[in-house]
Amino acid sequence: MVCGGAGGHRGVARSEPRDPCRARVYGAQARGGCQAQREQLQREGDIALRVRGKGNKERVVGLPGQTVEAINAYLAMRPSAKPEEPMFLVSGGRRITARVITKAVARAGRRLKTHLHPHLFRHTYATRLHELGVDLLVIQGLLGHESVATTEIYTRVSAARQRQAIQALESGKRT
Repeated sequence: MVCGGAGGHRGVARSEPRDPCRARVYGAQARGGCQAQREQLQREGDIALRVRGKGNKERVVGLPGQTVEAINAYLAMRPSAKPEEPMFLVSGGRRITARVITKAVARAGRRLKTHLHPHLFRHTYATRLHELGVDLLVIQGLLGHESVATTEIYTRVSAARQRQAIQALESGKRT
């Protein structure tokens, strides 16, 4: 989930902690991240975020250590925020929207001279996990898919990975 752009918002410095923390909740959909409230951040055991995605389905998205650090830095800037308040805000204190996310990601893509959209992060997340050897069923759970067939669409196998598979077949060794 990307809930902000690298460039920040009107009047917001680029180095503000909210941008990296919003860019690091990888497995969530933009919609789920926009609706996240502080109380949905689970701090017992593995730190995770409860989000609602398509079909109003709730799931738990595990958070990498860097994400937790960025979220903590962002929330430290809002010490008086109540648990039921939105986690991510735009200028004026309003809840961030999926449209704001889409625009921020597109703006970042233009600066990088490439086409970017929020959903690309889910595809990249799934593909990287798959390339690292994570089981497809685990990726399915992380993305909140009901069917593994949907998850397969998200995981693109690189040409290098395909070559490795052929070499493994020829040599009889696992990669």
